[in-house]
Amino acid sequence: MLAWCVGFAVLGGLILAAGKAEAGGNNAGQSAGNGTTVKRQPADPWDSADFGSDQFVLVVDASEATKIAKPMVKIADSQAAKQTILHIPDKTTTPPTEEAVGMKYGGATFEVEIPEDMTVKIWVRVWWDGSCGNTAYVRMGEKGKLFCIGNDGTYDEWHWVSVPSEDLKLKKGKNTLYLLNREDGVRFDQLFITDDMEYVPQYIEENEDE
Repeated sequence: MLAWCVGFAVLGGLILAAGKAEAGGNNAGQSAGNGTTVKRQPADPWDSADFGSDQFVLVVDASEATKIAKPMVKIADSQAAKQTILHIPDKTTTPPTEEAVGMKYGGATFEVEIPEDMTVKIWVRVWWDGSCGNTAYVRMGEKGKLFCIGNDGTYDEWHWVSVPSEDLKLKKGKNTLYLLNREDGVRFDQLFITDDMEYVPQYIEENEDE
């Protein structure tokens, strides 16, 4: 009986160790917490093809804003990609109407370099304070179409929301992206621009050369 118990315990230990090793392999480069960089995975987790081999990907951090207009401000945040975010504090000015939206009511601009004409998907890493502070505007170019992002129910944590367009065309060269005030109590960390319409960013993202 003693020999049987010892053998069973050894077998159980081997199974447990194998399970931990497999779990560790599956979670390589990932974390359940905010502020953690992960390796990009294919949109289909069962697809073993390497993401990014022939797709365009550009990650732009809040610290790279070329212009910032109040009430949007740049502040420190330890959970952000570069420890710097853009923030519109609660109980500050918001545009009276959609037609009035612009830098005069707060926002930031980013210069986005595109290697060739392409259709892209744009994601923004955001933090919403609540249901009255969970949206913003994105516009490509000063006269481009205005897109509302967010209006989701994820509050008090960093997460990604997409620009609601599958047909957003950018020209080769420099393009100016406007991130504009719609509601206060909002924060912004990163932009993720890609021509892969299926990919969904997770946690903090990085450019391949970083």
